[in-house]
Amino acid sequence: MSRCLNFMGGGVHEVAALRLDGVLIVGHFDSPDAADAAIAALTDYRAVWSTLNPLETLPDGRLLNPARLTRGSRAGAQHIERRTSLLFDFDPPRPKGTMSTDDEHEAALAQARECRTWLHSLGWPLVPLCSSGSGEHLRPCVELDTSDENTRLVQRTLKALRHRFSFIDVTASDLPRLCRYYGTMNRKSAANSPERPWRQSAVLGDGERTRVTIAQMESLCELLHVPAIKPSGDGIARPEAVEKFVRRFTAYAEKLGATITAVKTTGSKTLILTSPCLLHDDHDGGVGITADGIRCVQCFHTRCAVGWAQWSRLVEQKHGAMRLDGAIKWKR
Repeated sequence: MSRCLNFMGGGVHEVAALRLDGVLIVGHFDSPDAADAAIAALTDYRAVWSTLNPLETLPDGRLLNPARLTRGSRAGAQHIERRTSLLFDFDPPRPKGTMSTDDEHEAALAQARECRTWLHSLGWPLVPLCSSGSGEHLRPCVELDTSDENTRLVQRTLKALRHRFSFIDVTASDLPRLCRYYGTMNRKSAANSPERPWRQSAVLGDGERTRVTIAQMESLCELLHVPAIKPSGDGIARPEAVEKFVRRFTAYAEKLGATITAVKTTGSKTLILTSPCLLHDDHDGGVGITADGIRCVQCFHTRCAVGWAQWSRLVEQKHGAMRLDGAIKWKR
């Protein structure tokens, strides 16, 4: 069971490692043995993760079960087959870019254990309990499709838990979310100090593999008085707005020297994938726009997993205003 948590739901998972030089390298595996061997081949790293959910297709140019992790295409929402796991991440407050102190680590563990017991009292299975090395994880098993409706339910569930457990990270809802590869070291801080030491991630309690149902998630939200999240758009298709956004963003990215690796439509969303990401050039990225004109970020690297308004503002601070088609500045 412990090992299976890195490959929840079976199938193909992305494994990513952050090298000491800040470069993110990845590989795609359906074999835990092959993934373990590729991780063992690393000379050193800050952190290693794997996707919560299995992939339906490989990113462009990727091979299955490589001997080494390398730079290149990353998995996006369009690659995810289904949701098989949730992540309740208990992340204790601390200075950015640091490991937790022993007291902070113990506080996160106490909160995760309390949540685990409380959910079990509500009829949930005894979910797996893990340590990320700085915080703690609960990993409920689910079987959900990749619909926007289910994504909103996951977001609602995280918001509900945050009402009762202050350490919960409410952002851990995106489909290609990476989660600590248990058994690897967490060296998030630049130095390994007695006050904030590097630690090994681990599975602390295997728990049960019984799946949490949609009804159980909805009941939890109702119990904690968290209303359903409404879709951000109005559902009215605006093909002209989508075409204009694709044209303008593509021109802006190419002006900056980025390569447009793909423009594709998946479900109700059009994706523009870039190499590299416009915000950080050590990984690939992308943006998207829904059929009714809502813009979103499609780069789920931990440094880019923010809303469109914040991401586009940071990009403009780095590269200059997104003024395209003459003097027209597109609205957020």
